[in-house]
Amino acid sequence: MKKKMEKHIECTPGTPCPPCQEVVLVPCFGEHLGQERAIPCSKSRQFPCQNLCGNLLHCGNHYCTKDCHVLEIPSDQRKADTILSLSRKNTLAEPCERCNLPCQRARDPPCSHPCPSRCHLSDCLPCKALVKRSCHCGAMTHAFECVYYNNLNAKQQLKVRSCGGPCHRKLPNCPHLCSEICHPGQCPSVDQCMKKVNVRCACNTLKKEWVCQDVLKEYRRSGRDPKVAKGQFGVGLIACGGDCVKKVNVPAAELHQRKVQENKNPAAEVTNVPKRRKKRDRGAQEPVQVSMWQVCKIDRCDA
Repeated sequence: MKKKMEKHIECTPGTPCPPCQEVVLVPCFGEHLGQERAIPCSKSRQFPCQNLCGNLLHCGNHYCTKDCHVLEIPSDQRKADTILSLSRKNTLAEPCERCNLPCQRARDPPCSHPCPSRCHLSDCLPCKALVKRSCHCGAMTHAFECVYYNNLNAKQQLKVRSCGGPCHRKLPNCPHLCSEICHPGQCPSVDQCMKKVNVRCACNTLKKEWVCQDVLKEYRRSGRDPKVAKGQFGVGLIACGGDCVKKVNVPAAELHQRKVQENKNPAAEVTNVPKRRKKRDRGAQEPVQVSMWQVCKIDRCDA
């Protein structure tokens, strides 16, 4: 942009024209806004300002951090009649720095794995990282590709996580395992367990076979807690009968008869009791046994 001077300079015919004194605004190398300088047209040259370059790099994500420098202008954008192109005739353009930072773009679909490539302009490659997810019953662990697993909706993710085998999770109120196929959420047969259970009386004499859900109902009806040890599940739910009384009376009669016999024979030797060995008297000398050959030899020596 030129500024007209009030005084007109006349040129003498046949002599070279004097330098142009028109004042023009010259941008800096980096063409930063607000850094233009008013310079006479004949002395117009670009200059570096105090700012950083700030030009967008080829990656499209970061900016050049070099000091203000001459920018490269594509050939299709150059104009021969501009002041900028005239001032660059004897000036070499300096390329912006090359971005070597790791890619920091957000992936689509979103995931927590960073892109392994360097900073780039195009879309990131599909994430091939393995995502580990356990099945619903905890029997095995799946390994899915991140791009495959994250492209599934919530219902599909629950479906692919099933191992396809029996659930085998312990039911909360009985000693049995869930017989359903591996599934999410609470086991559906918590209060509908159809396993057979041996129900016993308090002394374990009487025994009946019940369905597990009936056992749980009896526990609730009687106000007892069904969360007991596996060996005690179902014990005491049926009342003792006449057989239980006979079973208790027989051992009591045998114990009474045994006490009577012990009172009659107090000194009776108890069988199957090992006898204690007598201690050996180490002070006494044991007799030495002499063989017949030693006796004959002694007699010959005396003779």
